[in-house]
Amino acid sequence: MSVLEYSVLISELFKIVKKALQRRKASEEEIKELQTKLFDVVRLAHDTAVDVLSYINPINTAVAASVHAEEIQRMIRQQSDKSMNDAIEESLWTLRERTDRTLKANIMNIHRFRSDYESSIEYQTRAQKHVAEAYTSFKKNQRTSLDDLKAAEEELDALINFLLRRMEEQLRPLVDTYTKLAEGKRQT
Repeated sequence: MSVLEYSVLISELFKIVKKALQRRKASEEEIKELQTKLFDVVRLAHDTAVDVLSYINPINTAVAASVHAEEIQRMIRQQSDKSMNDAIEESLWTLRERTDRTLKANIMNIHRFRSDYESSIEYQTRAQKHVAEAYTSFKKNQRTSLDDLKAAEEELDALINFLLRRMEEQLRPLVDTYTKLAEGKRQT
């Protein structure tokens, strides 16, 4: 159902309730219609929760990867000798795995939202490419590695913002429905 359909649903729900309250006893047909409309509102709440929850893991993984990229950049900048190279290289490899396998697997949670999935995979692919280049260039040119990590961090942050915005859009019909319910309650 679209937001418009739920607005109509709520209006109809209030008409049924108002009509039923005007008489001492509601008809069996009105009670069944009221139950159907209330079931639709409950279904909206359930479906919205399922949809929103599918965005949580990709967001959490992208946040962790973005923070990880930022930490590695700080380590590279603060590095005083070559003894930290092995730790940084291992951390780069871990970030590479996180952006390649873990993030991609978590993005699969939103595959039923085709355009969201495709956009998310594009962000993930670009971030993963930058991390792979940072890993490859680390021993040769740390400045290039830093630039690639910064680019990966920016892609991950863009992915986070995209997923948060889409999650909010998934919630909007439910919030609008509850708002209409609250407004209707105040009017009665």
